[in-house]
Amino acid sequence: MVEVVEERARLVLEYIAMLQRQGYRPTVAEVDAYAARPHREGPKRQNFAYSLSTMMESAFSGPLIERGETYLDYLKRLRWAKVSQSTVALTPLALAMLRDLNSPKVDPEAQSYVEVTVDPSDKMAFARLLNQFNNLGPGLLIDPYLRLEQFLEVAEATPVTRVLTSSRAFGTDPQRRLYQRALSAADGKIQVRHIDKLHDRHYIPETGNIWMLGVSLNGVAKNISVLTQLGDESSKVLRDAYEGYWRDALVLEPTNAVGAVELEKEESNSASPS
Repeated sequence: MVEVVEERARLVLEYIAMLQRQGYRPTVAEVDAYAARPHREGPKRQNFAYSLSTMMESAFSGPLIERGETYLDYLKRLRWAKVSQSTVALTPLALAMLRDLNSPKVDPEAQSYVEVTVDPSDKMAFARLLNQFNNLGPGLLIDPYLRLEQFLEVAEATPVTRVLTSSRAFGTDPQRRLYQRALSAADGKIQVRHIDKLHDRHYIPETGNIWMLGVSLNGVAKNISVLTQLGDESSKVLRDAYEGYWRDALVLEPTNAVGAVELEKEESNSASPS
């Protein structure tokens, strides 16, 4: 695979991005200091070639090798960073690149096998899918389009402890409030967070490999799909990536609990035309 960004440059980008997320813009000196030595250095023994080079540079009153550009100059040249009043910030171009570099990637060479076929002609398809979650045990469900109806089923009938979705799942403020009330009714059994960078759907059990869902839970009754177990390497990469997404995501806070009948009535009212 072609290396778009060399490892040291990516470290510097991540360093600036991390500080930028916390509202801090590092100075040029701080960026240069990190780029020059991003890792702790232990004791070093000078070799003969280094000593000879130092002696010759001193004798000829100048370096024998022209120094390359600093990492900050490199980032500026590629328009990945900008300097304003001696502080450094990443450009939208660099942030877009980092988002892709840090997005979950599925290894196409990893061993995987289809375990469950979800057929919309099977009236029990959704129930079978939920039962598979029961077989896998507690875990994190990733579904950027998970609607309230499916969330209620997941919260009631599965051991899912965390749901990572996106604002696309809420649609409207009334739908968001219904989600929050359902969370309150669940009494802490399940947590929900949302982040808009999600695209795929996965189930990440607390132990074992990750499972990929071909469709959102909302589409199980409409489209034929499969639930596929991923290989070891892909599971490790995705697990680490999604835990990062979970930390960065916004928490959906529960509100006052309401009964199932009230939930159903309020959902019906929010869906009806005004």
